[in-house]
Amino acid sequence: MTVKKRMALSFQLLLCLFVKAVCRLLPGRKRSSDIWLFSERGYDACDNAWALFRYVRQRTPQRKIFYILSKDSPDVSKVSACGRVLRRGSLRHLFLYFLPTVKISTHILGAAPYPALFCSRMGRRKLRAKGASVFLQHGVTCHDIPALYAEQTGTSLFVCAAVPEYEFVRTRFGYPAQAVCCPGFARFDDLAAARAGRDILFFPTWRAAAASLSEEAFCRTPYFAAILSLLSSEALFRLLEREDLRLVFAPHPEMRKFISCFHTDGRRIILDTGDIGDMVRRSAVLITDYSSVMFDFAYAKRPVIYLDVEGLRAPHYPVGYFLRERDGFGPVVRSLPAFLAALADTVRRGFCTEPVYRERADRFFPRRDRDNCRRNFEAISEWIEKNRNI
Repeated sequence: MTVKKRMALSFQLLLCLFVKAVCRLLPGRKRSSDIWLFSERGYDACDNAWALFRYVRQRTPQRKIFYILSKDSPDVSKVSACGRVLRRGSLRHLFLYFLPTVKISTHILGAAPYPALFCSRMGRRKLRAKGASVFLQHGVTCHDIPALYAEQTGTSLFVCAAVPEYEFVRTRFGYPAQAVCCPGFARFDDLAAARAGRDILFFPTWRAAAASLSEEAFCRTPYFAAILSLLSSEALFRLLEREDLRLVFAPHPEMRKFISCFHTDGRRIILDTGDIGDMVRRSAVLITDYSSVMFDFAYAKRPVIYLDVEGLRAPHYPVGYFLRERDGFGPVVRSLPAFLAALADTVRRGFCTEPVYRERADRFFPRRDRDNCRRNFEAISEWIEKNRNI
């Protein structure tokens, strides 16, 4: 860490400690428990928090709610048209965070003013805030992830998308029974209403180990080679041309610093760094290694193809309740020719899911409707009411 960065973190820590101390002395601070703060990564509005924010604005327009965004976020104007934007890291943000407000986010500590500081050991020890903390998630939890255990997160309410996930989290992660609920993901309401076009979404999961690599080192990884091999496949291009399809490569947000490494033809194979929610809603098929976006496609009854080639092999997470080969929503292919054959077969079926995979999706999501936002809102409101005096 550079001296400049260390000094910045020290200043942020002192400022936060000062604001936290002031908030303890403010008269009427308990009234702030009626204020809800929504956030995702702090720079975007396209996931469960955004869907629920819009719903709450429509259902209870008198409620005081804020959506947290950095000042340079491309989504500021979109959110401002719907409700109040709270600039991340502003003094107002600090005060609202340390007051006992309700903090609702797709990420652990996603509502925090300075994520790096608050996620550090010092931040977790010194900067814990009052008020309810609601974890909406940004993807279905299907692995045993210690970082999401109750002792690590301090989460008041953990929101699940489906019963298998709910049972796993409730019995494995150490939360009290009332701290885990299963209303479904808020973003599923928009997904249920969407009609897919003829796009094929390619969404490989990010590898955290690549975060510290230089651009040159990243381009030498098997991960990059596997993605580039697919994007430059002449056989894939011919299939897309013949069937009048587009393959949309959506790099994970963490991969975008390496975006200049990738080149596509721009006509049949395109690179899109926009709203992933929009991409999911308009796509007919998902190609992935093991991204949890597969659950969105299962909910929407759309086909999935798992690409398990060198460079895109799924890492060995601690065993959860979900295995692609046993529970997945599509075939697992282990070569580019096998992938092309599976994709061609999917197109021939009119983008319909094969019966065996449709049955798996139906077992995982027996409830499909447009009431997910309502159930989220009611679950949060109920938790707050029951714990108002804690």
